[in-house]
Amino acid sequence: MMADVSQTRLLRLSRHAMACRFEVLSPPETITDLQTAYEALDVVDDVEDMLSVYREDSALSRLNRQASKGPTRVVSDLFALLQEAHRLWKETDGCFDITIGPLIACWGFSHREGRIPSLSELKRAQNKIGTQFLELNTADLSVSFTRDEMSLNLGAIGKGYALDCAKRKLCDSGIDTSIIHGGYSSILAWGKEPHQNGWSVGIRHPLIPGKRLAKVELLNQGLSTSGSGEQFFRAQGKRFCHLLDPRSGFPVEGMLSVTAIAPSAAEADALSTAFFKLGVEKVARYCDNHPEVAAVVIPHPVGGGNLRVVPLGSALRGFEMEEHQGVEVIDTPLRI
Repeated sequence: MMADVSQTRLLRLSRHAMACRFEVLSPPETITDLQTAYEALDVVDDVEDMLSVYREDSALSRLNRQASKGPTRVVSDLFALLQEAHRLWKETDGCFDITIGPLIACWGFSHREGRIPSLSELKRAQNKIGTQFLELNTADLSVSFTRDEMSLNLGAIGKGYALDCAKRKLCDSGIDTSIIHGGYSSILAWGKEPHQNGWSVGIRHPLIPGKRLAKVELLNQGLSTSGSGEQFFRAQGKRFCHLLDPRSGFPVEGMLSVTAIAPSAAEADALSTAFFKLGVEKVARYCDNHPEVAAVVIPHPVGGGNLRVVPLGSALRGFEMEEHQGVEVIDTPLRI
């Protein structure tokens, strides 16, 4: 995923965080004080300090150690994010699940060393997951785990949430147009690119590295892409991607790439993960029921046929395909 901003003169400030590069891009006249942009990037660092499962002193790590023992109070920002994750879990039939960490570890993806687990290992891992076992008490902002050895991992929503927090910092400082991204796969844009109706953003071709497949236009929207092409392993003559279905315990098959567009970057992050697992028809139904949400779904080609691109949702703005052989746009959802 890459922002299509090559024709516009923009101020760019970046920082490494959350294992990727975060970048603020804005017309020079909108940011008169560079300190404002740096402070927005400081906010990203603060979010990583709160959500990282690799830092023992993070708020999330402390919660994971304590919540199985009893109700554990957390800061209001973390509680609100957990509420959002819980909502999205319910709305996506359990496809977005922040308790999936034990399953990720079982398949070796937590250390990028993929392996096929035994059925008994899978069963033990699945006995440790399930957002239905996460209890949120709004009265005192406390969190409880009602299943032993459960833990939370917000990796599938954290980058988007960090972008939302950075945006709030910039908007509070009067910056009314900008685009920010985390590793190009999570993007948040508001206002308009100079002389445009929004911000033009490209969607990568899932099979041809470095090539753009299509572009969309963002206007006060977040965008996130999940794909099977970057993290995977091969074993026993099969290819296993890192995106796991918490309902089955196995890597998802049949999908190459899913781009989700939503009012916030956090929601787009979570939905791109969930949509990858839901399948085209259910994604289409979700977008119909949530008119503020859109998606571009790319299933695996069937039998060596054309690459099928399925744009979905009335919130999809300025969708335009690049010219590529062997690619077709499907205007109606297809059964996968």
